[in-house]
Amino acid sequence: MLCRAHCFEGLDFNDDEQQGCLGALDGTYIPVKVPQPDVPRYWNWKGNIYVNVLAMCDRDMNYIYVLSGWEGSAADSRILRDAVTRTDGLKVPTSNYYLCDVGYTNGNGFLAPYMGARAHTSVDPYEVEVPDSFTDVNDDTDTSEAFIDQVEPSQAWTSWRDNLAMQIWADYA
Repeated sequence: MLCRAHCFEGLDFNDDEQQGCLGALDGTYIPVKVPQPDVPRYWNWKGNIYVNVLAMCDRDMNYIYVLSGWEGSAADSRILRDAVTRTDGLKVPTSNYYLCDVGYTNGNGFLAPYMGARAHTSVDPYEVEVPDSFTDVNDDTDTSEAFIDQVEPSQAWTSWRDNLAMQIWADYA
């Protein structure tokens, strides 16, 4: 589960350069007992009966959003899409993002690593700001009110992640 101290070790979130990242999100399973007819929906990939919970924390490691109730068989990205599209759901400003794992879509507002990538690098993704070109907002819209309303892969977002990876590799080599 997220909000572990080592995830944020050594980061100075008062630094203006780290304002693009709002925190991290992840899912977890909680064991439940359900009526026999519902058991197949609540099996997770390990074959146990669970409810799937999406949780997010801010950069101070405080939980800021929790969505529970999804069946254990539900995919992480499906739960995140539900959270973003709910009327009272998750609100992510278009100029910001959350760090997430490979179970989530790498798209606007959500920075996921490459499959099998190691997280420990010399370039910290918390220090990277979202380019202005990613804020898909009309000129007459107040950007302080603009939020991401869908979770979809984005070629621009993938290119940004690719450039970040190239920067990490250049610093490593």
